[in-house]
Amino acid sequence: MQNDIIKKLSNHLLSHRFSSEIWTDLSADMEMWIVYLLVQIRKLLDINKTDKYKILRLYCSWVIHVKIDNNRQASEIIKKTAEYLNNKPNDEAVGFLNFITLQKELDTFLVENGLSNEITLSKNGEWFEFRKILIQILRDQPLELQEKFLGNSDVARLVLVESKNAINGTEDYFINFEARIRISSFT
Repeated sequence: MQNDIIKKLSNHLLSHRFSSEIWTDLSADMEMWIVYLLVQIRKLLDINKTDKYKILRLYCSWVIHVKIDNNRQASEIIKKTAEYLNNKPNDEAVGFLNFITLQKELDTFLVENGLSNEITLSKNGEWFEFRKILIQILRDQPLELQEKFLGNSDVARLVLVESKNAINGTEDYFINFEARIRISSFT
């Protein structure tokens, strides 16, 4: 089964090349391509029963759910983001919020499985295009802390929101997370 999934992933990765010239539209085909990729990766992660790729696993789940509210990794990210927003340095939150950790974990996963890692290399803007489409898929699908897990966290919810800036006649997509602050933490 694992070899079949790797073969499917290999063919899938070679079926579309990411570049700013090719992937300029946010069409349903591109969204389906990314969702399929992450679903197949999740299958491999489940088969191998590894905790090595925690952020990659979170994204694999996130693309298929309208919200994530009962996930240990999402809870940890929300809590670390709360610390970061309270001016406590936190590299894990920064890596997550900037998609840096996802890029590193995806790259390592692809290389370790003998798959093309072209989308993570950014030679021709591949990672930027991949990330831009992924943001569109995940937009308005929140990561939430259930009330019973809030503890000392000021942040109860993180959600990607669209942010486009027109600079010199081109649209640039920036990563923006909206954090919902727990009101009771200020009373």
